[in-house]
Amino acid sequence: MSADRQRPERSSLQIYLRLMAYVRPYIPVFLLAVLGLWLFGIMEVAFIDVVIK
Repeated sequence: MSADRQRPERSSLQIYLRLMAYVRPYIPVFLLAVLGLWLFGIMEVAFIDVVIK
């Protein structure tokens, strides 16, 4: 690669938005996983409460 050819400067925001475009299709799966973990945590606490009583 020659020294006189340089890449154009990209701002941090441009890079971040480009990377987020790759992540966007997986947002529903991520939200479903968060919901599942939340439900699992609630059920674990509820199970302990039932066992103790």
